Amino acid sequence: LRPWLLQHFETVAHASGSIGRFRNLILLLAVTGKLVRQDANDEPATTLAERLQQARAQRVVSGRTKRPNPSNVSDNDLAGLPESWVWVRLADVVHVLNGRAYAKEELLERGSTPVLRVGNLFTSNHWYHSNLELEPAKYCNEGDLLYAWSASFGPFIWNGPTAIYHYHIWKLEPVLPEAFNVKYLYLYLLEKTAEIKAAG
Repeated sequence: LRPWLLQHFETVAHASGSIGRFRNLILLLAVTGKLVRQDANDEPATTLAERLQQARAQRVVSGRTKRPNPSNVSDNDLAGLPESWVWVRLADVVHVLNGRAYAKEELLERGSTPVLRVGNLFTSNHWYHSNLELEPAKYCNEGDLLYAWSASFGPFIWNGPTAIYHYHIWKLEPVLPEAFNVKYLYLYLLEKTAEIKAAG
């Protein structure tokens, strides 16, 4: 299928009314491992899943995160997965860190650190600042994956200066940064957010 798709890419991509079906086809090929050649020398998915569990357990012991709820995997979840793959939840892959709630007097017109609110991610150019010194988890830095979860919601890769993010925003830290591509997680969340908005 892949050689055929490459040969006829332009025709398929520009055919009237085919964009939605084309995107679904690409997504299906991606999640079933058919867009790239599978390398038998790659780390087995079961080994990576074990490393994820160990990394999460260490963070729970240190008090840096809560123990996740157990995964409930059904036969439907496993159907169609390549034999060498394993099923994990997003919560197994990232630490979800919540931002900080502010008292009105803590939001300053000038200060040492900008305060990133949901509006700043979407439409607002007005920024508040803070002089508070907080734990490192309450700051976002360039390249961090964020998810706004209030009235306006969706994923973002932060490309601004170090900021304190508001509690209507989650910071999603990969459990094993070396094993996961933040841009891929961003695109995955973008797709899921579009599905939620379309269903609403």
